[in-house]
Amino acid sequence: MSVDQAMRAEVYLALETIHGKDVANAIMEMLPPAGVPELATKQDLALMSAELRTEFAELRTEFAELRTELKGEMAGLRTELKGEMAGLRTELKGEMAGLRTELKGEMAALGERMERLLREQTSRYIGWLLGVAGVGVAAAGAIAGLA
Repeated sequence: MSVDQAMRAEVYLALETIHGKDVANAIMEMLPPAGVPELATKQDLALMSAELRTEFAELRTEFAELRTELKGEMAGLRTELKGEMAGLRTELKGEMAGLRTELKGEMAALGERMERLLREQTSRYIGWLLGVAGVGVAAAGAIAGLA
């Protein structure tokens, strides 16, 4: 038999008649509002506890699997990154060596050009000095011939 609101009201009136209003209110507050079939038994709690333990164990297993998978993926990424960095390092070293060789070649060419220009300038300067000296000698000879 389920307890409905009409039954609860009848029980309250009976309690109030026998024990008074305060005691009737206190007893009614102690009774569950929906009746005894809605209450959980120790067996219900034990069953739910076992179900929760099983679910938690499954969750722990799933988390352990995810952790292992994540560690594996991170190790793979770490290895891949190290390989890529080594490749970039090698490529950069090669490019730097090429630039160094190119720069040395250009500096050598520049040194040779500067040396050639300096020789040409020196030749012109010596030629000019010899020309001036020849003019000076000729002038001195002309002056000596006039005298």
